[in-house]
Amino acid sequence: MKDIIKKLQNELKEKNKKIAQLTKAKDIAEKKSTLTDVYLKSILVNLPNHIYWMDREGRIIGCNDLQAKHAGFKKSDDLIGKNIYDVAKKLGWKKNIADAIYKNDQRIMNTGKEEIIEENIILDGASRTFLAHKTPLRNEKGNIIGVLGTATDITGRKKTEKELQEAKEKAEAANKTKSIFIMNMSHDFRTPFSGISELAKYMLNKETDPQKQEELKHIIESSEKLLALLNEILELTKIESEKRTINLTVFNLKDTIKDITSILTTKAAHKGIELKIYYPNDIPRILINDQARVHRILLNLVSNAVKFTRKGYVAIKVDQKLIFKNKIKLKITVEDTGIGVSEDKHDFIFKRFNRISSRFQGLYDGTGLGLYITKKLIKDLKGTIKIESKPGKGSIFTCVIPFDIPSNLIKKEIKPPPQKKDKLTIKETSKLSLKKYKFLLIEDDKIARFMAKKLFTELNYSFDVANTAKKALKLLKNKYDFILMDIGLPDKDGITLSKEIRKKLKIKTPIIAVTSHAPEECKNQCLQAGINDVITKPLSKNKLQQIILNQH
Repeated sequence: MKDIIKKLQNELKEKNKKIAQLTKAKDIAEKKSTLTDVYLKSILVNLPNHIYWMDREGRIIGCNDLQAKHAGFKKSDDLIGKNIYDVAKKLGWKKNIADAIYKNDQRIMNTGKEEIIEENIILDGASRTFLAHKTPLRNEKGNIIGVLGTATDITGRKKTEKELQEAKEKAEAANKTKSIFIMNMSHDFRTPFSGISELAKYMLNKETDPQKQEELKHIIESSEKLLALLNEILELTKIESEKRTINLTVFNLKDTIKDITSILTTKAAHKGIELKIYYPNDIPRILINDQARVHRILLNLVSNAVKFTRKGYVAIKVDQKLIFKNKIKLKITVEDTGIGVSEDKHDFIFKRFNRISSRFQGLYDGTGLGLYITKKLIKDLKGTIKIESKPGKGSIFTCVIPFDIPSNLIKKEIKPPPQKKDKLTIKETSKLSLKKYKFLLIEDDKIARFMAKKLFTELNYSFDVANTAKKALKLLKNKYDFILMDIGLPDKDGITLSKEIRKKLKIKTPIIAVTSHAPEECKNQCLQAGINDVITKPLSKNKLQQIILNQH
């Protein structure tokens, strides 16, 4: 009996001990739960963001005090059970503000996808922008029972973004204005420089005194140098002013290289430099790319090589780097035996306005823009350029440029589309001289008019001259075989005048724009205005006869 009582006492003792442990655990759990609630409440109160959660009907079932205060209530409990339209009424919002927020919340619940949305509201009479992160609120079964949202006031950030955008637009506008100014100035300089060059050439042909001939040659050389500098400045302006389009055309790359060497033949021969071309037969000649850019790239590199080479040779080599389907990457190198470039200046020479020698030394002229422009143009074509050079050992510039191969040339190479002839045959020239063409020259520059008159007289062509659009319109009562149109006229630009000639006067006479701007700058506008072709000043005998040949 004593053993049974003792056993019961021990069991009771163990139960009491367990009860004590459970009670203690319960107390600890309750304390932790209370502490967690305190922590959560503290976190909600102190968070800088607005936090809220709502049911399927859009009623608030929980939020922090910050959300309640901005909704026009004192504390979070006051907002419980209210919806967005209650808030709108409290804050005096227009219905469309509440509608927009309500639609956002309903969309989150219907799609089950979280979203980050900018929402515009009115607080304290001022427009505010909030970045709201909204996500579906789900129960333990995974069913959507509402929306959980957090929102951050980004009004200040939006204001800063707007100010930065406005500043960017102002800077771009200022840069565009600067570019237009430089382009206009380049045009205004080009016209008189072209006039000086052509007038000096005309006088040189008539002059017999050797001393005066030499002086006239110096005038021609100086004016042509100034024109070359202006061309580089204009090219730089175009590159940096705006995004430029790539004009893809089918052209003969080998012929393009030959054209470049022919331009520099006289200068190279004068220095005793041999110009070489290496173009393997297994590399396609007919390719697709922006011919104007390719021409400019190679012209810059070859003319630079000639400039910095005192003796020896300049070689243009074309090699196939990679080919696949109808695309090919060509490695084009321009190699010279010139003065070379030290390794520490290999990057330096590709930067804007940097020159291999100081302008004060007077050894080599130039603006320091050629290689900078070249690198930009190569980048436009998604190519690369590098230099290998040492002082006194010459230089090798290597370009890797991708080209397309016309689909009909992948198996068999054919000739590209017919191009305008560069030179007239004796037979063609004689034919042109037999007919007495009549021209209307519309030109406001005195020297350009003077030179044109000399040219018309020499070729025995009849002509009338107008220095304004107003005078031109009066003269157009007469019949002409060709109209030569200056783009920059004092009273009305040549493009507008051409539109009037075509649409109002219904005159179909060929109109040729003669401009100091580069043809590509205004060709599209000219063609849309009914102008047949665009040529650059100065007007020459060959250009004039070429105009006639092209239009007949």
